[in-house]
Amino acid sequence: MTHRYRMAQAKGKRALEEAVAEDAELLRAFGARLLSAQGGLRVAMEKELRGEHVHPWNIVLIDSKTWEWIRPLLLELRRSREAGESHPRGADIISLAAAK
Repeated sequence: MTHRYRMAQAKGKRALEEAVAEDAELLRAFGARLLSAQGGLRVAMEKELRGEHVHPWNIVLIDSKTWEWIRPLLLELRRSREAGESHPRGADIISLAAAK
Protein backbone atom coordinates (compact mmCIF):
# COMPACT_ATOMS: atom_id res chain seq x y z
CA MET A 1 0.00 0.00 0.00
CA THR A 2 1.38 3.41 -0.90
CA HIS A 3 2.03 6.04 1.75
CA ARG A 4 -0.79 8.08 0.21
CA TYR A 5 -3.21 5.20 0.71
CA ARG A 6 -2.02 4.54 4.27
CA MET A 7 -2.65 8.17 5.16
CA ALA A 8 -6.09 8.06 3.56
CA GLN A 9 -6.90 4.77 5.29
CA ALA A 10 -6.07 6.37 8.65
CA LYS A 11 -8.80 8.95 7.90
CA GLY A 12 -11.36 6.25 7.18
CA LYS A 13 -12.71 3.99 4.49
CA ARG A 14 -14.27 6.84 2.50
CA ALA A 15 -10.97 8.75 2.30
CA LEU A 16 -9.20 5.62 1.06
CA GLU A 17 -11.88 5.01 -1.58
CA GLU A 18 -11.55 8.64 -2.74
CA ALA A 19 -7.74 8.39 -3.01
CA VAL A 20 -7.99 5.19 -5.07
CA ALA A 21 -10.72 6.73 -7.27
CA GLU A 22 -8.55 9.82 -7.91
CA ASP A 23 -5.64 7.65 -8.99
CA ALA A 24 -7.91 5.53 -11.19
CA GLU A 25 -9.13 8.71 -12.89
CA LEU A 26 -5.55 9.92 -13.35
CA LEU A 27 -4.54 6.63 -14.97
CA ARG A 28 -7.62 6.70 -17.24
CA ALA A 29 -6.43 10.05 -18.58
CA PHE A 30 -3.45 8.14 -20.01
CA GLY A 31 -5.37 5.15 -21.33
CA ALA A 32 -4.81 2.85 -18.37
CA ARG A 33 -7.13 1.17 -15.89
CA LEU A 34 -6.34 0.61 -12.24
CA LEU A 35 -7.04 -3.03 -11.45
CA SER A 36 -5.86 -3.15 -7.85
CA ALA A 37 -4.16 -0.93 -5.29
CA GLN A 38 -3.04 -3.64 -2.88
CA GLY A 39 0.72 -3.78 -2.31
CA GLY A 40 1.39 -1.26 -5.05
CA LEU A 41 -0.69 -0.77 -8.17
CA ARG A 42 -1.73 -3.27 -10.80
CA VAL A 43 -2.54 -1.46 -14.02
CA ALA A 44 -3.56 -2.50 -17.53
CA MET A 45 -3.78 -0.43 -20.66
CA GLU A 46 -7.40 -0.05 -21.80
CA LYS A 47 -6.55 -1.44 -25.24
CA GLU A 48 -5.30 -4.67 -23.62
CA LEU A 49 -8.58 -5.32 -21.79
CA ARG A 50 -11.15 -7.69 -23.22
CA GLY A 51 -14.23 -6.71 -21.25
CA GLU A 52 -13.03 -7.20 -17.69
CA HIS A 53 -10.40 -9.76 -18.71
CA VAL A 54 -6.73 -9.03 -19.21
CA HIS A 55 -3.90 -11.48 -19.80
CA PRO A 56 -1.46 -11.58 -16.86
CA TRP A 57 1.46 -10.60 -19.09
CA ASN A 58 -0.36 -7.35 -19.98
CA ILE A 59 -0.53 -6.17 -16.38
CA VAL A 60 1.88 -3.46 -15.32
CA LEU A 61 2.97 -3.64 -11.69
CA ILE A 62 3.88 -0.31 -10.11
CA ASP A 63 5.44 -0.58 -6.68
CA SER A 64 4.63 1.97 -3.99
CA LYS A 65 7.87 3.95 -4.28
CA THR A 66 7.61 4.20 -8.06
CA TRP A 67 4.00 5.41 -7.78
CA GLU A 68 5.01 8.07 -5.26
CA TRP A 69 7.55 9.28 -7.81
CA ILE A 70 5.49 9.01 -11.00
CA ARG A 71 2.09 10.24 -9.72
CA PRO A 72 3.16 13.92 -9.44
CA LEU A 73 4.64 13.72 -12.94
CA LEU A 74 1.38 12.36 -14.36
CA LEU A 75 -0.59 15.07 -12.54
CA GLU A 76 1.67 17.74 -14.02
CA LEU A 77 1.41 16.26 -17.50
CA ARG A 78 -2.39 16.05 -17.27
CA ARG A 79 -2.61 19.70 -16.12
CA SER A 80 -0.34 20.70 -18.98
CA ARG A 81 -2.48 18.83 -21.52
CA GLU A 82 -5.67 20.33 -20.12
CA ALA A 83 -4.15 23.81 -20.39
CA GLY A 84 -3.42 23.13 -24.06
CA GLU A 85 0.32 23.44 -23.71
CA SER A 86 2.17 21.68 -26.47
CA HIS A 87 5.10 19.43 -25.75
CA PRO A 88 7.24 17.59 -28.26
CA ARG A 89 6.20 13.99 -28.80
CA GLY A 90 8.67 11.09 -28.67
CA ALA A 91 9.40 11.15 -32.41
CA ASP A 92 9.93 14.92 -32.28
CA ILE A 93 12.36 14.55 -29.39
CA ILE A 94 14.33 11.94 -31.32
CA SER A 95 14.42 14.19 -34.40
CA LEU A 96 15.61 17.12 -32.30
CA ALA A 97 18.33 15.00 -30.73
CA ALA A 98 19.46 13.70 -34.13
CA ALA A 99 19.65 17.24 -35.51
CA LYS A 100 22.23 18.26 -32.89
